[in-house]
Amino acid sequence: MKKLCLFFAFVCSFFCFFGVNFATAEADTLTFVVTANKANVYEEAAFSSTVLKTLSHKDEVKIEISMNEPVEYVTGNYVFYKIDGSGYILSDLICQKTKTITSIPNFNAKTNEECFVYFLDNDLYTKSEIKLSKNQEIFLYKGYDKNAELTAVAFVYENEVYYGFLQTKNVSPNGINPVVITVITLVMAILGIAFAWVFIQGKKKKKMA
Repeated sequence: MKKLCLFFAFVCSFFCFFGVNFATAEADTLTFVVTANKANVYEEAAFSSTVLKTLSHKDEVKIEISMNEPVEYVTGNYVFYKIDGSGYILSDLICQKTKTITSIPNFNAKTNEECFVYFLDNDLYTKSEIKLSKNQEIFLYKGYDKNAELTAVAFVYENEVYYGFLQTKNVSPNGINPVVITVITLVMAILGIAFAWVFIQGKKKKKMA
């Protein structure tokens, strides 16, 4: 009887111990979905690394997390996430599965004309077949640089959140009108030339006097 009790105690301890470990392992990953048209999985967190496989839109992957947030592996200006098992994937190309349209906290820009979305593939920006309409609301999640060729955006397409890039010339941040910026720049340039001319003329008159 004593041996039987010890056996049950051992079995209970075994399941309790490994049960906690299993739960912890499950909690250490989150399911993400590919939001781009395709996404490469690399052997290391770098574009120069070997491509293990290519995922398609809506494919699901388990991503390594810590403190309920994906663990980031930064290479240059890019952030990669580690896939549970093996491989790394560019963070811009995936989104947490549980997130919906409401995962875009507030749109802070819009398109100023019809434009195609670009995706990052093998360190190259490729033009996709996804076209956004004029005045479509978008979210600039990496800020805005008017001098950059492309701008990272989150947008809603067919009731799903996507992450991609738009040509900066097609992006209008809320509260900033590109036309107004252009006009102001031209006016400032003209005023600068005018002031310079007046200054030069004034110096000439002084010399003649």
